[in-house]
Amino acid sequence: MEYKNVEDEIETTNEYGTSGTIEIEQRGNNISCYFLHPDPQHKINDIDSEFVANNLKPTNDKSIRLLIAETNTDTQITHTYPVILNYDSPNFLHPKYDSITTIVFKGYTLELGKSANNEADILFGLPRSIDNVFQKTLLHGLGFRQAYNFIPNIINAQNLGIQTVIFSKTDRTYILHKESKLIVSQRDLITLRQGINRISGEK
Repeated sequence: MEYKNVEDEIETTNEYGTSGTIEIEQRGNNISCYFLHPDPQHKINDIDSEFVANNLKPTNDKSIRLLIAETNTDTQITHTYPVILNYDSPNFLHPKYDSITTIVFKGYTLELGKSANNEADILFGLPRSIDNVFQKTLLHGLGFRQAYNFIPNIINAQNLGIQTVIFSKTDRTYILHKESKLIVSQRDLITLRQGINRISGEK
């Protein structure tokens, strides 16, 4: 796989401590990203999670191989599964945002690259207008940057049973109640980001 070096602001707080690695698997236009960990304490045996059951892939040595992102450059659809990857955390391998287990980007061609220091695998390709909302470093578990964690918190507080949030380049914002999905338009996300940035002083 050909990597690109990408300037990326990487957050480095303790919640991201991990001794795991990232495995990239490419088949045609499909790219799958896995989190690998030897799991010396066999923590996986104590995790009763539908999310883990669905995303855990078999290995020969009982180590952890968890799907955390998959993208298709043809369809311009990327599925990410934000998860806590800090092995020392009591919430290791739990979804970062409770019932929200999947964040989808629709209408964007996301690719894999290396951070500026060539140390981290990252997803890139979002427009600058929304790029800084999201955590793009795979070993950090993806999801939102800390300043924007209020977004999934607000969604969960509505008790609508949302499991998937889709950020769409072209669709309007609406809820698919029967499918437990929330679609958020790029325009609405930009408006939200701009409002928060005015409060925080960011550009």
